Amino acid sequence: MRLLFFIGSMGNGGAERVMSILCNALVGRGHEVFLAYDTRVKSAYTLDQRIKVCRREICRSNNRLLNYYRHLKKIREIINDTQPDIVISFVWPLNIMVLISALGKEITIIVSEHSAFLMK
Repeated sequence: MRLLFFIGSMGNGGAERVMSILCNALVGRGHEVFLAYDTRVKSAYTLDQRIKVCRREICRSNNRLLNYYRHLKKIREIINDTQPDIVISFVWPLNIMVLISALGKEITIIVSEHSAFLMK
């Protein structure tokens, strides 16, 4: 199965730790795993070499709307390039961008929130 994961970065947070454990376990079980994140931030967690990393950074401008559009376009491009069976996204607002970018695609999408601030 081809699995595509999205996360903002692979810094030293809890969601990033969960992402690394999940991707490493699934690639170990023989799945083809793609991980899309902003690679300008060095990964704080060890990733199996079989995981295919997709660079998700964009050229930013002072225009927030343009930046949002560029993010959507890049996410859609990654989905088109990898042709996944399932897309899994961690943490909003990236979850929303993945859902919008995948409109019209007939693929399973799973979004997961890992922040406690929504509980307050």
